[in-house]
Amino acid sequence: MTLGWWTLRRSLQVPLAHGLSKALLVAILTAAPLAVVDYGLATNLHLSPLSRLPILVIVFALSYLIVCRQLSVFTEADFELLENAVPRFLLHPLKLLERLFVRGLTGPVNAYA
Repeated sequence: MTLGWWTLRRSLQVPLAHGLSKALLVAILTAAPLAVVDYGLATNLHLSPLSRLPILVIVFALSYLIVCRQLSVFTEADFELLENAVPRFLLHPLKLLERLFVRGLTGPVNAYA
């Protein structure tokens, strides 16, 4: 990221620290539940790392979803950019992800509208 910014900084005026605080907050708030659950599974239940992995993936997915939605990390414009970039058969899963991640979106999913 730094190399790309350094190369394009004269032609693209992109504020580097614009989303840095929100990104750090997402990282910290997502890592905290993972650390607690991993510690509990390793010390109290004595599970092996491969046994803990599926549980940790689920905890990560849920905590990341909740944190990103509460902090409004993603916007409709972000998903509009993705809609232009992905193949047509991926539009329906992308719309589902948009409804999960973008705060305030409700209603039926129509990938071909």
